[in-house]
Amino acid sequence: MCDLARAACVQCVSDGDCASGQRCASSACVTTTTCTPGAMECVNATTARACSSAGAWVNTPCPSGQTCSGGRCAAAVCSPGVTECASGTDVRTCNAQGTGYTTSRCPDGANGAGICSGGGCDLACRAPFVDCNGGGADGCEANLQTDAANCGACGRRCAAGQSCAAGACVCAGAGCCASGQTSCGGACVDTSSNPNHCGGCGVSCGASAPFATGACAASTCSFACQGEHYDVNGNVTDGCEVTDDNTTGHTQATARSLGGQGCSDTVTRTITGRIVSDARTHRPVPEGFVPASGSASDWYAVTAVGGTFCVNNYDVRFTTTGGGSAECYRCTIITNRETRAVTTTGNGTARMVDLTSGHYSDDSTVFFVVEKVCPTAVREDVSYTIDFHL
Repeated sequence: MCDLARAACVQCVSDGDCASGQRCASSACVTTTTCTPGAMECVNATTARACSSAGAWVNTPCPSGQTCSGGRCAAAVCSPGVTECASGTDVRTCNAQGTGYTTSRCPDGANGAGICSGGGCDLACRAPFVDCNGGGADGCEANLQTDAANCGACGRRCAAGQSCAAGACVCAGAGCCASGQTSCGGACVDTSSNPNHCGGCGVSCGASAPFATGACAASTCSFACQGEHYDVNGNVTDGCEVTDDNTTGHTQATARSLGGQGCSDTVTRTITGRIVSDARTHRPVPEGFVPASGSASDWYAVTAVGGTFCVNNYDVRFTTTGGGSAECYRCTIITNRETRAVTTTGNGTARMVDLTSGHYSDDSTVFFVVEKVCPTAVREDVSYTIDFHL
């Protein structure tokens, strides 16, 4: 090109003299690539951008009522500031952009376990304790079995000279206990069912068992596990000693979102988690809990981005550690076109791979599910990884 201002022959005078994807700088054509073509990301909560074939970012404002997530504009998932129950023991709050949640566990209190109820935290009292004064600081302060000021019910006060035994007002003294009751500390109790005097005075059920709710039947202590806590070792003394690392995402409707995933076979992603199981009753019941296996499944959701040169196949490697030799653990991939699963032991590896094309559509959701399929006779704490590409 002729640069008339300098009376010189140059490679270019303006950007129009250069090829697509280039610009004119100091009389020479240079590449303007600033990103990888096809890449997508969020500029902010209301603006998405995509990399053009020329390697330049192109911004796209999100329509009203939508926000940017994973480089795409989508409807907000929640109302900012609104709280709701994430599980039986957790509450979640929608962030200021409405794009996701912050989850926190409801705190435990004296003689009670923290639970989520009506979108907020509450306290589930361990029988026979109740919260008579309605104050959160002292938890479940009244024992309806032995409290003379709240005998059998809040506010039911025994008369002078009476004590509260098994929830009823009676004359004080060991010689006055009814048939089938025993005097324990001046109170008449039924040691066959009283969780504080189970089988004998002073034998407490669950007083030193973490995350367990004690019960007494036929003079023998038993307990139920609280929510996401599990008694994997079957030992009463240490209670429900293992806590599941996933408090949500145990159903398809609440699957944990992992965002978008491109179709490059050289880009592998890894999912990690654990499946814990026991043979106990759980109160409150965890989300997605299956009593037959004593466990809850883990669900994950991935958006298969796809594209012009994608064949939409998959390669999945499922690995477990920490368990036994029984084939108890199944990994399933669910697409909008098919479902496929593999099973392995608590310490093994299985793979599902299909490199032919068309196993899912572009921009569709691919689910991964990990679950225990053995009965409660097998109680384990098993860690797993899923290595995959789409």
